[in-house]
Amino acid sequence: MSSKNKDPKNLGYEVENHFYDSIKKCSLFEIKSEIQLKKQYGWAFTGIDYLLITNDGIIPIQIKYRKTRRKEDHFINNFLKSVDELRTIYDKPILFGLWISRILPFLDNQSLLQSRKVDCVSYFYDSKVLIEKSIEYIMQKI
Repeated sequence: MSSKNKDPKNLGYEVENHFYDSIKKCSLFEIKSEIQLKKQYGWAFTGIDYLLITNDGIIPIQIKYRKTRRKEDHFINNFLKSVDELRTIYDKPILFGLWISRILPFLDNQSLLQSRKVDCVSYFYDSKVLIEKSIEYIMQKI
């Protein structure tokens, strides 16, 4: 394995790609990536990894596959600012948001996310299980 593959950021991108490939198979959503959102609407949307769009509403998703909660406040606040910006662009309700992470956020951040209709899914040991749990959660909620 090259040192590039050991870079935690690369592992995070792999987890994001696995999520995209898995959710795409559901064929229930129009899916916009962070890159597409940023290109279409600007930098205010860099806190959202994926936006799932249905006839009934939208579901913003953030995926953090890290071994630490370092900079957690920053990432959560960035995500919530991006979610707020969605309200100005889409004429659909936010059904719920999803914070997918290896480690659950601190309790105060969980409360903050919950107050904004953002649910948390976590699983530390295996990224594939984390994504499976996340997809199952989304399918149960819609």
